[in-house]
Amino acid sequence: MKLYIKQVLDKIINELTEKQQKILIKRYGLDGGKRQGLQKIGDSMSLTRERIRQIIEAILKKIAKNTNKDFLDLQKELKKIFARYGYILLEDDINIQIRGNKKKDSIEDKYTHLLLNIISIFYFNKQNKNIKNHWVSDLERTSALTKVFDHLHKKLKKDEDKLYSKNEIENLLVDSFMVIQPKLKDKGKKYKGMWLSLSNKILMNPYGEWGSVDQPEIRLKNLNSYIGLVLRHTKDPLHFRDISDRIAKLKGSKVLADACHNELVRSNKFVTVGRGLYSLKSDSCRHGTTQEITKCILLENKNQKLKQDEIIKLVQKERKVMNNTIIRALKDKKVFKMNSDSSYSVV
Repeated sequence: MKLYIKQVLDKIINELTEKQQKILIKRYGLDGGKRQGLQKIGDSMSLTRERIRQIIEAILKKIAKNTNKDFLDLQKELKKIFARYGYILLEDDINIQIRGNKKKDSIEDKYTHLLLNIISIFYFNKQNKNIKNHWVSDLERTSALTKVFDHLHKKLKKDEDKLYSKNEIENLLVDSFMVIQPKLKDKGKKYKGMWLSLSNKILMNPYGEWGSVDQPEIRLKNLNSYIGLVLRHTKDPLHFRDISDRIAKLKGSKVLADACHNELVRSNKFVTVGRGLYSLKSDSCRHGTTQEITKCILLENKNQKLKQDEIIKLVQKERKVMNNTIIRALKDKKVFKMNSDSSYSVV
């Protein structure tokens, strides 16, 4: 269908006056150039912005009335595609769904947008805080989805630490349809995967995890949020160079290890767990130096008379440190003492 749209519309555009063709080409960039605004087109033709708008509106209405069989068939095909995707398509998906081509701002892309503007049943809605840029052939669909997204977003905010798989978030979306738009519940089940991508409030991170846009591991604004995402996803402590390499793969661009290390040291979200090793800071008291961690463990288990080997095992369950590091910490007589039975306690 890639060449079909351009071929059909070119035949119809050639039937327009030279002035009409010139305005249409400038407005939609049909010559391969950038789409021009009404004011710029008007200035180049010594006409007002409003007059250009009126001319374009008249041109589109004229083309829409064309009875060319290929043009009518093209419209039918486009309507079928929109019906297949629930009568609403993300602006970024227009190319792939209609023409099978991901490339934006190509000649074919511009002709596709012209076609959508010609056919009066299709409307373009600019994004807002709830929903992304999209085309729709049923205006009520936008309003319905906005309300459903808002309901689901409020539900997600009740547990801001939780992230969801695609299957889990789709099921939650269907639940919101049941509550907010029961008449669309069956449509919600059918198109849940496609419609979810329209939301500006419920997003997916690079690991395929879904959550509220307000969560730092969903909307990745800076290096700190990327570090948090990587450590949360791996769950184990990582060396700062490993962390920077993983972030680079997620972003598709180079990340300096030193910048990553500086952020790990600066932020109170992360804790050192070994030489160059870092982890997310837990809510427990076991963060800080090896000595502080060992002290916390002994205080929590003060009735168990822990010996050296037992202490080492407990510390290493939480921090990736060498045996000797823990042994050296235990030798600090200002903090620990060895009892007559070889167990340790806090001074």
